[in-house]
Amino acid sequence: MKFFTTFALIAFANANTIPNTSDSSGGNGSGKVCLAWPNGNDPALQYWQTSNSGIIYTWSPSAPQNTFGYTFAPMLWGENQIGDFTVQVHQGSALYVMGFNEPEIEGQATMTPQHGADLWKQYIQPMAGGSKLVSPAVASTPQSKPWLTDFIKACDGCTIDIIAIHYYGTSADDLINYITDFHNTFQKPVWLTEFACQNFSGGPQCSPDDIKLFMDKVKSFAETTDWLQQYCWYGAVVNDNSNNSLMGSDGKPNALGLHYLGLD
Repeated sequence: MKFFTTFALIAFANANTIPNTSDSSGGNGSGKVCLAWPNGNDPALQYWQTSNSGIIYTWSPSAPQNTFGYTFAPMLWGENQIGDFTVQVHQGSALYVMGFNEPEIEGQATMTPQHGADLWKQYIQPMAGGSKLVSPAVASTPQSKPWLTDFIKACDGCTIDIIAIHYYGTSADDLINYITDFHNTFQKPVWLTEFACQNFSGGPQCSPDDIKLFMDKVKSFAETTDWLQQYCWYGAVVNDNSNNSLMGSDGKPNALGLHYLGLD
């Protein structure tokens, strides 16, 4: 969670809102395996193709030049990206448009539900009809669900097609229960746009075996649950527990990354 502000400020050289997806040797962007990608136009992205590729997002409006079979979803991370967002994202320019990053948490997008609703109406709502609109991505904290509830109430008349959620913890069952509650409450499809077997509270971290079991249980649930449409492991870059990393020093998937992608 501590890397988001940095990701939001990444400048992508020659980035395109609608990327080149001509290389289709992986998936076609209609699967559920999502990439939360912080590395811009790094050509190593070609090694992350999978037959089950879904979306790729960058915590910003900017796409890699080639998404290698993934479907790019631009994000308005927060107020600091409004300028780039209004230049790069227009109605019909993307299949999906993603809302703010953890707006209920200090140090992230950080805004009240009312202010979030005002920004949504001005910048994201105009994309409705041409794109599916993905809610602000809230975390797994006590204030997260109340913030999203108040935001939806304040955003009267707004289009919200999909609910985005982040989850960090050491129990796959707790994760599944958490996102199921959001689905039942808001009656919308869910994107799990960040998750990992990680303890941000200072307690014991997951072992490599714990992480694989955690990942497998969540992936199995996602692949058999219609309303859970995307799952995005937070592991291209990690802090606190490097065992969660999907990426080797060369930018290619490591053993865990290959397992996540279904390429092992």
